[in-house]
This record gives sequence, C-alpha cells and structure tokens, in this order.
Amino acid sequence: MSWWQRFRSRISGPSSGQPLLPARPSLPPPDDDPVLFLHRYSQRLGHLSERPLTADAAVLSALTKLLEAGREEPAIRMGQSLSRAIPTDFALARLVAETLCQRHRYAEALGPLSQALRLAPLSESLRLRFLLAQVHRELGQIDQSRRQLAEILAFDVDYPGARAGLAEVIEPQRTHVYRTDSGGPGDVQRAILPTVALATGGRYQLLAELGSGRTGTVYRALDRELDCELALKLFHPHLRQRGDDDALLRALHEARLLSAARHPGIVALYAVEGDELGDSEQLPLLAMELCRGGSLRSRVRTGPLAVEVALCRSWELLETLAELHAGSVSHGDLKPENLLFRGDCRCRFELPPSERPFGDLVIADFGLSRLRDGLGGTGVGTLGYLSRERYLGGPPSPPGDVFAVGVVLVEMLCGERVTGELASASRMVPLSGSAVLSGAQPWLSRLGVREQPLRRLLADLLHEDASVRPTAVEAACRLSQLLRQGD
Repeated sequence: MSWWQRFRSRISGPSSGQPLLPARPSLPPPDDDPVLFLHRYSQRLGHLSERPLTADAAVLSALTKLLEAGREEPAIRMGQSLSRAIPTDFALARLVAETLCQRHRYAEALGPLSQALRLAPLSESLRLRFLLAQVHRELGQIDQSRRQLAEILAFDVDYPGARAGLAEVIEPQRTHVYRTDSGGPGDVQRAILPTVALATGGRYQLLAELGSGRTGTVYRALDRELDCELALKLFHPHLRQRGDDDALLRALHEARLLSAARHPGIVALYAVEGDELGDSEQLPLLAMELCRGGSLRSRVRTGPLAVEVALCRSWELLETLAELHAGSVSHGDLKPENLLFRGDCRCRFELPPSERPFGDLVIADFGLSRLRDGLGGTGVGTLGYLSRERYLGGPPSPPGDVFAVGVVLVEMLCGERVTGELASASRMVPLSGSAVLSGAQPWLSRLGVREQPLRRLLADLLHEDASVRPTAVEAACRLSQLLRQGD
C-alpha cells in the first residue's frame, strides 16, 4: 500500500467503505502527580458519545491517593468534573458524594449523592438514601429528609436509624397522641410514621405497624379526611426496582377481588391509591377496614380455643366461603394469619359470651385468590395449609379452601404446636390429612360425644382426593349439627 493509500485509509476508513468506529480514549501513562494524571485523562475523554460508561480504575485510585495525601480540594474538584463528564459511573459519583459529606459540604453533596442513588444497585440504595436524608436534614430541608426516610421504612421497617431519624423530623402538629387498642390509661402511642401523607396529599398518617410480608406492610393509619382509623397496606418500592410485575399485578388483583366480593365476612376495602404499573412513582396503597380484634394466629399461639369456640368460628368461616365460592371466588391462601377478628363486639352471628368482644372472624389478603373464569392464583400459597393438588401446582379452588379450613380447625382445637410441627415436616411432601388427624389424636379424644362425628368431618375435609371433600355448604351444615349436639 502506498503512502497516499495509507494516509487516506486513516482519514476515511478502510477501502470497503465502512467507516472506522471512534477509538476509545487511551489512558495516559501513570504520572507521579495524580492531579496531572487526572487532568490528562479528562482531556482525552472527547465528545460525550465517545466516553466510556465507567472511568478506569486508575482514576479512582488517583482520587483516593489525593485524599489520603490530604489534598482534598484538587481531589474534590477533579472528582466533580469527572463525575459530570461520565454521568453513568456509580463508583465515581459515590466517592465524590461521600467525600463531600465527610467534609460537611452538604449543599455540594446533593447532586453527586442523587446521581449515585439513581445508579445504585439495590444493595447500596438504602445506605445512600439514608445518607441523602441526613444531608437534607442538615440543610433544613425537612420534607425531603422525611421522604427519603419514608422510602427506607417502606422497604425495610427495621433499617438502623431510620425510625429514630423519622421521629426527629416529624412536624410538631403531626405528633398527636393516640390510644392503643387496649385503651388503658398508660397505653398511648405517638404517631411516629407519617410517611404516606407525603404520597397522598396529607390524607393518611401512619400510627403503628400491624404486620409485614414480602410484598408490603400493613399499618394502622388515620384518615384525616374522614377522621377515622383504618388499615393501610403499602407495597414495597423495591418491587418496581426489581421489575417484580407479578407481585404488583397481584396487588391490583387483590384490590379488584376485595372490591368485587363485598361481603360482611371479608375485610372491607375503602379505597385504592396509586397506580402500580403506570408511570407514577407511587406504588398502590390499599385503604381497608381496621380489624381491632387481632389475628387468629395471635390467639392460637397462646394455646387451644375452647371446643365450642373452635366449632363456631369454623362454621362462620365456612359460611363466608360458601358465598364466595358461589360467586366464583376462591381464596387460595387461608391460614390463621389471614383470618382477622373485627373486634368492638361487632357480630353478625350468635357467639359464646366470651367471644363477643372479638367480633366477626373475617378473611383478609386476597393476593392469591382466583376468579373461576379470570386471572389470579399465580402464587404458591403457604406450606402446611396446602392440599395435595395445590401443592402439586394446581390453582386456587373451592376444594383447596375447604382443605385449609380443616387444618385451621385442627389448629384451633389443638393449638399451634401440632400444625406447626406438621408444617415443618411438609416441606418436602404434601401435607397428609391422616398425619394431621394422627397428630391431633390426644386432643380429639377429649371431645366426648362429638369426637366421632368431628373426626369423620375432619377426615373428609382433609381427604387427599379433592372430589371427596364436602363443599363449604355441606361442611357448614355438618358443623351446625355438631354445635347442636352440645346444647
């Protein structure tokens, strides 16, 4: 190739007519002076379209060397310049942000810290968000600080320092005192989590956590517009960050089921706030009825229920399921955690005097529910309460709900210990109805005249063949007969 051909090739590309791609900026040779090295590196970056996504490791090494030598000003100045030049470099933005925070230069730290948070993986995001909340607080930006702490608590309610930090930045007018459910003179609790108000125009104020799961946390909350307390279910922001659309669709599905299946035996849905799959940053909030009587789980944890109470509550549960099944709705995840007592003596059926303060037993958490001709039921359910067909991957169904009622009835009669052991043993094989009955033998033998009919009913409810199990209506009728035998 002649000199002219070589020169032309370098200008216009190879003779095939394909233009050469722009070359990546070469790294300058190491220099004794890190400032000179960083200056030469920045000069070689070129146009934005030609810049790398991340700076070379030698750049971070040079910045660190400057900081360790006490040359903070050139390190910060060069770091800020390079972070703006390479806006996709998380490590560079984090180094600049943390350096500025350590030097108490909070106003300058806001930009790099926000940039690092946008680029951060989930494992780093909470720490950076907490640091950002502290920076906002130092700058007197209380609303912004509260918002960041709210995001942390919605993801991890036990994140170190988040609760205390939030309590310190609550506005004085939001720190009213509320009585707890027990209502005793010393039982007061400050409203320390007014986080949802930030996303709902100030309507809801969180008062206390009631429970938490994989997809969200339920709080006791104050509805400022209606001046009443309710239960508010918040879905964790990390669901969107991980692209967990299945969990978000289940949130919408639960709201639709609760809205469509209005019944006195299920928890009432008041409102749905937010759009979990839209462009809004806000995840859905479900405003629901507050059941002050606690969960069935909290009661059986203390020991068995009286036989009369266990039979009454099972009959009440079957009555509700009978109507839901008639409306083509199956729950799919019945367990004591999802069965709540309405409280305040609100009873629609006659109950033993000792049970009346607990009120109705209502069904909650319809996230796994299934409409007979619709979507839903994509989750697995809870081991220890799954029938064989559900364990093997079948969808939620009325027979599966009936099986779960049988397990719950045994748990009410015997206490948590028996079914807790069975649940642990059932992680590798489907839960066997005969195993449940065998474990319950010492308690069932104390039932007297009711023992044999109740044993037959439980055997049918827990039968491995779904076609053999009675419907909810049939099981409720048989329980009603058992209740009359004790009169």
